[in-house]
Amino acid sequence: LLPHIRMPVLVNAIIIFLSFHESSLQRLLRTNVVGGLKLCKTLVDYCTKLVVSAAVSLAFSFLVVFDLPNLRRGAASLRRSRLGFAYEEVVPKLVSFSKIVGTAFEVQLLIAVLNTLFTGAGMVALGLPAVGFLSLIVLICSFIPVAGIVISTLPICLVALSEYGVAKMLAVLAMVFWVHAAE
Repeated sequence: LLPHIRMPVLVNAIIIFLSFHESSLQRLLRTNVVGGLKLCKTLVDYCTKLVVSAAVSLAFSFLVVFDLPNLRRGAASLRRSRLGFAYEEVVPKLVSFSKIVGTAFEVQLLIAVLNTLFTGAGMVALGLPAVGFLSLIVLICSFIPVAGIVISTLPICLVALSEYGVAKMLAVLAMVFWVHAAE
């Protein structure tokens, strides 16, 4: 450690320092641990709400798909009711809108998959670890407009920085820039 200081002297100095500052260290640890636990609790709460919301949305989507024939018959019966004039006015526009939204989702999925493949290939070329997990994050975040790029790039940059240093992180940022420029 320090060649000119003998080890027992160094150990005694550390013990004296810690005993002198013990209450300050305890206060610092207590404050940071409590803050860290609050942050973890908030993060777990948010993730739980997100998973529950996604599960409920998925369940209702499946219910709509399974009951689609009955929903079609019910909607078609509106044509012969007193609301037939509204049906004739709204349905063509609704069908057109749903086709546009469906096409937009298909294109977004294609962009997300291509973005994930190119980013994964870039991470492999840069020699980063955990490419599969990081690519999954990229795929999920590709459906978040604008902020998804930042959210998905942050973990990749952190891995590059912690494993290889600033130069590799800058290479990751350049790779992400080129992937999204090509997109």
